[in-house]
Amino acid sequence: MTQNSRWQTGGVRPAKRIFVSRFLLVSILLLLAACGPIPQVDERMKYWTGEAESFFDDRRTMQEVHSWLRSNSIIYTFNDSDIVDGNWTMTLEKIYIEDWRCDWVDIRIEISVDDMLTVQGHKLSQKRACLW
Repeated sequence: MTQNSRWQTGGVRPAKRIFVSRFLLVSILLLLAACGPIPQVDERMKYWTGEAESFFDDRRTMQEVHSWLRSNSIIYTFNDSDIVDGNWTMTLEKIYIEDWRCDWVDIRIEISVDDMLTVQGHKLSQKRACLW
């Protein structure tokens, strides 16, 4: 192969192109596999969704929320300055994952309150330390 023909093909040999293509394909497939569900997280999200739905079925005050958290053995700190723009977010549970995809997942709850500290709504979410 002459110097000019190497420049015309981009300087990459076919075998190297095939290797790079396969490497990229395998990398993409691994990332897609990492996006799949994590069973222990799904199970705990289902649990907390049920707990929150049954508790917040009635109108609640922040005092009742604190009692509910303590009854569920949730360890946390709180003062009124933790409520920002009528919202308070805290971790209900940290799940350590023994998986190559994730280190841990926090199951969190965001509680919206009015000026009288009456709960107006809630939302569960996840905070992940994962590949994706």
